[in-house]
Amino acid sequence: MRLFLPFASALLAIVFSAAMSVQSLRAQEAATADLAHTYELRSTVRRVLLLVADAETGQRGYLLTGREEYLRPYLDARRRESETLDALAAMAKEYPALAPRAAEARQLVGMKLAELAETIDLYRRGETSRSLARVESGLGMQLMEKLRVAVGELNAEAQAELLRKNAAADAQARRAMLIDVLSAAVLLALAIAAGLVVRGHLRRRDQIASERTRIFEYQERLISIVGHDLRNPLSAILMSSQALLGKSQNLNEAQVNALQRVQRSAGRINALAGLLIDFTHARLGRGLPTRMARVEARELLEKTVDELRGAHPGRIIQVDNRSADPVGFWDAERLAQLVVNLVANALRYGSESGAVTVTLADAPDDALELRVHNYGDPIPAAILPGLFEPYQRGPSSREQHQGGLGLGLFIVREIVRAHGGTIEVRSSAGEGTTFLARLPRRMQAAGAPAQAHRGLPSGAAEGA
Repeated sequence: MRLFLPFASALLAIVFSAAMSVQSLRAQEAATADLAHTYELRSTVRRVLLLVADAETGQRGYLLTGREEYLRPYLDARRRESETLDALAAMAKEYPALAPRAAEARQLVGMKLAELAETIDLYRRGETSRSLARVESGLGMQLMEKLRVAVGELNAEAQAELLRKNAAADAQARRAMLIDVLSAAVLLALAIAAGLVVRGHLRRRDQIASERTRIFEYQERLISIVGHDLRNPLSAILMSSQALLGKSQNLNEAQVNALQRVQRSAGRINALAGLLIDFTHARLGRGLPTRMARVEARELLEKTVDELRGAHPGRIIQVDNRSADPVGFWDAERLAQLVVNLVANALRYGSESGAVTVTLADAPDDALELRVHNYGDPIPAAILPGLFEPYQRGPSSREQHQGGLGLGLFIVREIVRAHGGTIEVRSSAGEGTTFLARLPRRMQAAGAPAQAHRGLPSGAAEGA
């Protein structure tokens, strides 16, 4: 309860401050929008005068030279005439005091442009004297002077409106700043109070975390012990069933089938035990035990893939060797386990009608590159960052594939790390999914300690 009260108070203060800030922000946005609208009004008023000035420039150039290209400013102005005057009328409706002056300005613009058009038409028809007489009559000058007066009054009104809106926007900005300062002060006070209350509980939380860590380590050690202890009775079961199957001529069909089921089940348990032992080694920071020796990767890959084809007769698994020298110092059993886990993962989650392709290729820095590609739905982007962590599986994976533990790709990463290599994944709807492991042919630094293997079958791909 002592923790709840300050945090509840802080939450209420945050909600209240947020509500006030939102209200202040909306008011400030409205004031800013009004200010921007007024700026736009001034700009529109100026465009009206510029429109007429451009038209007059084009008319004057044409009358002086008689060349059509000098009419371009005039023609451009006529094209902008309707849009500019309509914009002025629309904006003036929002400012009742400006509406009469805007209407007057529009009328004067129309009269001025009509006067310019008349002089140009007379000139084009060859009536040069009448056209010049029209210009010299002073009518256009009078219209332009009246227009300047009307536009000046419009501009003065717009400037006054702009000053009013600017003052309103400044006042609203000051109110918003005051609200923010007060909110920050309240939150700071509540944060200090909450911090004083929480400080007394931090040591207890650290103790609980330490206890949980010890329990976690104990659980993982227990898993490892259980995995090791399972191997003895499993070995007896496998050896006994294999010996009995060697005398199958003395057994009936039902007995042979029963013994084969026993062997398959014991093999799966053996694979799970090995997977749990590997997982425990990796989680305790020991790394996977490896025994490095000279390995011909192409032969190992083809043998491993042949076994996988036998276990998945309906699927296509292709081998593509592009390496000129697929020889290096690796752990052959771990390398086979790496291939099995990645191919099993591709078979499980890839398109059933598409092929799985396993490629060997040479990589920079004297490394061998192993790529496993499959088509199918791409891996969701949300789970990619934690794909190689234990128990990390997407929702669809958990629903569609209940048999795995979610450790296969974690073991894959640990195998690659034990060889001093790297692994990455690329997945898209068009290109499919590719797991790419790079394994140095010789480790540059000391790796995991060389230890004897525990008889882990290469087919341990649970949870991939």
